[in-house]
Amino acid sequence: MLELVHQAPILFFFQPVTDNMAPLILTQAPLPVTYSDFWTMVVEQQVEVVVCLLSDIELGGHVYWPVDKTRDLTLGKMRLSLQTCNVRQHWVERIISVNMADGKTSRVVVHLQFTSWPGRCVCLFHLLNRVLACKNTFAIIGFRRSKK
Repeated sequence: MLELVHQAPILFFFQPVTDNMAPLILTQAPLPVTYSDFWTMVVEQQVEVVVCLLSDIELGGHVYWPVDKTRDLTLGKMRLSLQTCNVRQHWVERIISVNMADGKTSRVVVHLQFTSWPGRCVCLFHLLNRVLACKNTFAIIGFRRSKK
């Protein structure tokens, strides 16, 4: 069960397609106060792919993943480590490991982040193909970043 650290709203939609399909998170980005809740949900829902629809500029410096291989990101009871980072023309592919403090629970997640939205939808098509290459089928969990 998801143990919320903060009572800030996280809006999401979860639709399990079948028992053998791994969920995907499609997000603008969680609010900084919900980063720990977000990654806890990733672990508990056994998410394999997270797609961030915002560039670093649009995030305004509020990134919810580790940005350097040599520095882990600690959030609540978990530690996130950047394993690989591959910059593409319109997105960045990251492999992130999430380790819970209990030492028993861990997860490896593919994190895809849009860095630009070109005038044509070809970029979206290529990114969707990349998502499908990560997992042939998936359910969708959507998060919206609320503004205060």
